[in-house]
Amino acid sequence: MMPGLNGWEACRRLSADPATASIPVIILTASTEPGLDADGARAGAYRVLTKPCQLEALRLCIDEALDRV
Repeated sequence: MMPGLNGWEACRRLSADPATASIPVIILTASTEPGLDADGARAGAYRVLTKPCQLEALRLCIDEALDRV
């Protein structure tokens, strides 16, 4: 957990700021709550991955996100 500001709110703020809105945000969470993808989409995340995450899946996600920039 991040102190003071959670990842969802940090993502929302980044998405709302014109200076950072084009940066794809990948959220890596330990949560297993249902609806994480929808929560991520509402927050402006490019993708939400759940820990433990396979390294190759993370690399692929990063490569895809960088291709969008």
